[in-house]
Amino acid sequence: MITLRFSFLLALIAIPLLTNADTFRTRWHQLQNATAHSRDDVRAEIEFGRTIAAHVLGKEDLLTNSHLTKYVSLVGRSLALHSSRQELEFRFGVLNSDAINAYSTPGGYVFITVGALNLVQDEAELAAILAHEIAHINSRHIVKELNIRGSEADQLSTLTRVISASSTTSRVAASQAIDSAMHVLFDQGYKVQDEIEADKQAMFLLATTGYDPMALPRFLLRVDDYLALNPSHKSPTHPASQIRYENMRQIAEEEHFKADNFLNVKQRFSRYISME
Repeated sequence: MITLRFSFLLALIAIPLLTNADTFRTRWHQLQNATAHSRDDVRAEIEFGRTIAAHVLGKEDLLTNSHLTKYVSLVGRSLALHSSRQELEFRFGVLNSDAINAYSTPGGYVFITVGALNLVQDEAELAAILAHEIAHINSRHIVKELNIRGSEADQLSTLTRVISASSTTSRVAASQAIDSAMHVLFDQGYKVQDEIEADKQAMFLLATTGYDPMALPRFLLRVDDYLALNPSHKSPTHPASQIRYENMRQIAEEEHFKADNFLNVKQRFSRYISME
């Protein structure tokens, strides 16, 4: 049995040493929401996210390929090391679905589908997809939209009422919150502005970690080309990539992102993606 060695993890962690990571790290953290969150808020976010993650896994099965799962998790954790949400423990999984998509739930749960992985060409693109989902979590997009808090100021958004749901009213509120989150993930999709914000943050997170920031728009354009030939595979949550691409191209110009300064790591990706 082939196993991932500790040296591989060290190689992932060492990637930022190959770039001007300090500059990108500073700008990456400047993009984050500086608003402090109470311990109860974070706890509510994590508990709610765990519940949503369970519902995602009730809808889609996890892939049983342990080699690929470990690889995806290590790439994700290398990104998470540079996340501004160090109070969260990020977890990564591969969904055995042909849909071309990735999902994230509050509290640090990130999933990518086999269908998306089949279109990925190198490790930087894999990292780009995961970075985009990490950015959604860092920006608390679902948490803000559904007003998931631990404060007693709004009883319907308290931890005990949304998660524990001990009363009839609480159960209804919890069910509605869960349904709303699942609707965002699988039907409605994020707001375009949320997607654009996550794209920008993902590019800086990639640069900070040493990956090519343009891996994300590169992947999105390939997805568009694939869906143009296979329209039946299009996901209802897949927003117009051209608008996002233009925004990312402008960011790349402003920040002087050059592919030669970053890594794509194609050979390692090809090796692990082909493991049975």
